[in-house]
Amino acid sequence: MAMKSLYAICFALLTSSALSAQHMPGGVSMPLLWAKDSSQVIIPDSLLAQSQFLTSTQVVQPKAEQERVTISMGEALATSCRVAVPNVGEYINFAGAECSAAPRIVTMSRRLCEADATRLTSFDLPMSESADSICESIIFGRQLSLNERQKIDTYLALKYGVTLDQTTPSSYVGSDGRMVWDSEVNIEHSHHIFGICNDTNSGFYSSVAQSADEDGILRLVADTVSPMAYVVVGDDGNRLRYKQDDGCTKRLGRSWKVSLSGDAPKAMSISFNAEQIEEAFPLEDGESYWLSINDTAYVKSADLGAMSAQFDDVPLRDGMTFTIVAAKGDIAPETEVVHYEANRTLVVAAAKNKTDDGIVNIRIQSTCVSPVHVNLYGADGHLYDMQRGDGGDFYRLSLTLPGVGVWITTVECGGDMWSTKLIRK
Repeated sequence: MAMKSLYAICFALLTSSALSAQHMPGGVSMPLLWAKDSSQVIIPDSLLAQSQFLTSTQVVQPKAEQERVTISMGEALATSCRVAVPNVGEYINFAGAECSAAPRIVTMSRRLCEADATRLTSFDLPMSESADSICESIIFGRQLSLNERQKIDTYLALKYGVTLDQTTPSSYVGSDGRMVWDSEVNIEHSHHIFGICNDTNSGFYSSVAQSADEDGILRLVADTVSPMAYVVVGDDGNRLRYKQDDGCTKRLGRSWKVSLSGDAPKAMSISFNAEQIEEAFPLEDGESYWLSINDTAYVKSADLGAMSAQFDDVPLRDGMTFTIVAAKGDIAPETEVVHYEANRTLVVAAAKNKTDDGIVNIRIQSTCVSPVHVNLYGADGHLYDMQRGDGGDFYRLSLTLPGVGVWITTVECGGDMWSTKLIRK
């Protein structure tokens, strides 16, 4: 089959545009071509004459029924489903390429010689000449270092919601060289990685993000994102199915982890598409969605119906994990408060699942080792109980409410104070 047309990219126009904006993809300088459109790419003879080595990275959006030509590089050819050298019958197929509709990052490197041609006139692959599958093309006239590859891959992955291949743990590196997702530290949450960022070196700003994978059910929204700030999230890949807690709540089997870099937002909105939960009816009568943070803190969703949930002003901490809980009633399985002071964060959770018998379990987590003071007051202001802890940064205490009614507990830790109302029915 002959290729009827291939569209050349204007080198002078693209490079002058990129240089005028002083933006480089992933902060990596001097690309030969940087095309942010859907044109098929063929490398002109004038560029081939300048280079001994070519590295091409593209984002392609495949269609299930067709294989898309993306780039011709000498005798080699990259498509949305494979890299091939048809003349000698060499093929590398992408796993799942025939069924995945998610964007894919395709990178091909090739050393050039005088015999390399810039066009292929025939080949035996079932390919379409339509160019609408290409999202972005970046071509360098040299071999890139590992760090440069990581920067470009990170820029493209966050821009298009693509998860980098984690068969071998692959970290995400910002355009300024900082690691924004450590694959070793976050190896248990290496699925459906995506995030928001303000990559000023690449000229890329995103305050709304969602994984492009089919079961990417979460959406992140921030009011604003500071320059060179990143919020990256990945999940553990567990099934989207509820598991019953020891108490009365239903906890989603999948959890997510947050990695913060730079002057990241202190809070953001997290929305959740419940249609992908494997149960046909994810909420029972009287149940609501709650966001469980670090297995202690709970935030109730706005009432959006059984198929979606939204959690606003969710406080962020580097390394925090969260998941979805379905529970009945307006009283959370646990009540929490999170607030920030300088370089320290105090998280307090008071479990209320046994308030009918007056027993309330309290967990306290601080980012510094500090004594803790817990006091229990009646509605009349009288002190009924006090407990103390020393020498740690995590405490688990139990209070007994003396009788039916309203009670107040206060927690002091390292100069920080928190109080909440408890009820014994």
